[in-house]
Amino acid sequence: MQDDFRVHPRLTLNLGLRWDVQTPPTDPQNRVANYVPGQQSTARPTAPAGALFYGDPGVERGGVPVSYSHFSPRFGLAWDPFGDSKTSIRAAAGLFYGSISGNEWNTQTNFQPFAIRLNPFINVNSTTNAAGVPNGASLSNPYNNYPGGNPFPYTGAFVAGGGLFAVAQDFKWPRTTHMNFSIQRQITSAITVGAAYVRTRSKNLPFGRDVNYPVMTPTGNANNIQARRPNPGYGAVLLLASDQDASYDGLQVTWTMRLAENLSLNGYYTLSETLSSVQLHNNTTQGLATNYSKLELDRGRADTDQRHVFSMSMNFQPDYYKGDNRIIRGILNGWSISPIIKMRSGRPFTITSGVDANFDGVTNDRANLVGNPYLANPTASLWFNIAAFARPVATTGIAIEGTSPRNFLDGPGFKAVDLGLSRDFRFGERLKLRFRAEGTNIFNNVNLDQPNSGAVANIASPGNFGRITGAGSMRKLQFGFRLTF
Repeated sequence: MQDDFRVHPRLTLNLGLRWDVQTPPTDPQNRVANYVPGQQSTARPTAPAGALFYGDPGVERGGVPVSYSHFSPRFGLAWDPFGDSKTSIRAAAGLFYGSISGNEWNTQTNFQPFAIRLNPFINVNSTTNAAGVPNGASLSNPYNNYPGGNPFPYTGAFVAGGGLFAVAQDFKWPRTTHMNFSIQRQITSAITVGAAYVRTRSKNLPFGRDVNYPVMTPTGNANNIQARRPNPGYGAVLLLASDQDASYDGLQVTWTMRLAENLSLNGYYTLSETLSSVQLHNNTTQGLATNYSKLELDRGRADTDQRHVFSMSMNFQPDYYKGDNRIIRGILNGWSISPIIKMRSGRPFTITSGVDANFDGVTNDRANLVGNPYLANPTASLWFNIAAFARPVATTGIAIEGTSPRNFLDGPGFKAVDLGLSRDFRFGERLKLRFRAEGTNIFNNVNLDQPNSGAVANIASPGNFGRITGAGSMRKLQFGFRLTF
């Protein structure tokens, strides 16, 4: 429910309250799993302890109970402080609940006992060669010496070291508190400017954490990862919990200018910061953390954080010919020129080492920061100072974490001008032909690709480390006609 209250001729309040009944997604075959360490499933007695399934006490058909407590209040105001209808002050705040997609929830069905994923070349229970591959395993016989033999065709059995994806029984749906405060002022009849502060705080964000993460021991190394897991019946146990957060703070400036009868401008600029507790962008279910037992090491800038974003559009109609010659007037007048200028700063990226220095079985560990990574004039051939990074040295019995933060370097920015050119040609009163030409990146600016966790940002790739070998789209032109009758 929502309503407006005019408490003063120059002040209007907007009050609202929303109630949502949040139901978790369900699967036709009831393929859902919870994980409670030490508890034995009665619905699937052959499962190693810890995994619980639909039919076990406390396991809902959707994995978690239906939530009836999602009440979302919201408040807003609009105020004309001077009573001249030229200045407006607006503010609003509200609580909003979200959900996660059915595809994310359905990730449970991609793991045992509904499906199985194994790395056949990593058998921690057998003798391995220097490369960590069990003796006798090959591409033609990848499951040679694997405990229990070849697990395929898979019939729903539990395999030693097999992974599990489950949803936490105390899972809570994401919630966001949003607020904004803005001032808009009409300077003249042709110029209006505005500024706004926008703040967002998101809690209970979903993330799949490995709660069966290997515990470091004095003899911990790459060959005893499985033996160091708290529950050796499973490999990684990714538990979808709602324990992460993110924030956004932004200053948003807008302006509208009508400089002449045939020329108008609209502009927008944002200075903002987006932070997240872990890497959440496109990674909420199976995101990688440098150390699942120390998620605080992954707090930093969000993958989507762009500090500066600017755009401006213009519409220009150069109808300057005032003579009597209808042919010349028809050629010169009636055109509409519409350029759009776009500029934004680069998004952040992380430098990885390509080595498993904390012995958790994943080589996404970050590199050590040993110098100044910034260059005065970065280029595609060398975007950052590669000498500022070093690979951590794996040491038995010590979980070594790279010292460089997550997402602390910026990728290339973006700048482009798009242009539209159009003109209507009338033939009589009922027939009109519109011509339109459009060009994107009309000046053919080179916009370099974003470095990522591949070769560009991986110290283990010496030939490509620090280089950018791709770029965005160059100039594109298109033309069209539309006949209206």
